[in-house]
Amino acid sequence: MVLNISARRRLGFISICVAGAVAGCGASSKIATAGAKGLGHSAGGRNVAVLMGSPNGLPGVPTDIRELDVLFRNTQIDLGFDEVVKDDTATTAEIFADTAEAASDADSLFWYFSGHGNTGIMLAEDRSFSFAEVASAVMAARNNRPLERLVVMIDSCYSGSFVDGRTPIIPSAKVISGPETVRSKCVPMSGAMTNSMTTSEDAMAEIGKYQGTLFTQAFVMASSTKNETSADLGEERGGAFTWALRGVIDQASVSNREATILQISERTRGDTEDVGGHTPVWRAFPSAQILAEKFFLYE
Repeated sequence: MVLNISARRRLGFISICVAGAVAGCGASSKIATAGAKGLGHSAGGRNVAVLMGSPNGLPGVPTDIRELDVLFRNTQIDLGFDEVVKDDTATTAEIFADTAEAASDADSLFWYFSGHGNTGIMLAEDRSFSFAEVASAVMAARNNRPLERLVVMIDSCYSGSFVDGRTPIIPSAKVISGPETVRSKCVPMSGAMTNSMTTSEDAMAEIGKYQGTLFTQAFVMASSTKNETSADLGEERGGAFTWALRGVIDQASVSNREATILQISERTRGDTEDVGGHTPVWRAFPSAQILAEKFFLYE
């Protein structure tokens, strides 16, 4: 059953509070300190996470969405999100509507996608889409008021194209082999673009072009370079990049609350390379300031 976004938000939050899965479900559990900052935060503002996934045969995508949702709601780690919206079988209409509604009254937005992808595109349940379409939906919902901070993380093949810009079209996926069955999170470009509404070169531009219109500050992290496939490790672990990211955050939250965004990114890169064989890449706007910030909440 597909619920509208408001119903999904209410049911997701109520079920966690009733079950007692996460301590401190009251409003006081979020953004405990005025002016607190961290990866996905504006100072003292409203911070929302949108987790979108589309399996299209990838067994690890629902795991990615479910486990990130649990992590982001964990008040012991407390990444400080006021609201988490999720959908692990999202169509383009749902992705655009859910993101736009969540972002409409947000100061910062954490936007994540897990699924198949290729150069400049991601694959939803109905068709491929570009980040340009996501950006347009958000800007329209906010009446062109830029977000204070935008964080984008994408776990799909060739997702580095969102960080480093366009690259020659790659016609087919490379199959990654290993000790267990590992699937590539890639859709052949020729098939993906057939159903896409955005086939122009503008759909393949890097996210940085939106500075000043979509966001004031941003951090973008992709699961692989623009020339690499990304690995899905199966239902138990999910995407290699997302599995590594979750592990690094969980460990650092206990052992090193002073870790910077750069340090978390570097550790995630190393773990992803070890388990998935591909290299995450990132970019920050402005780079020096954001990468030096602490990943977790701080004053």
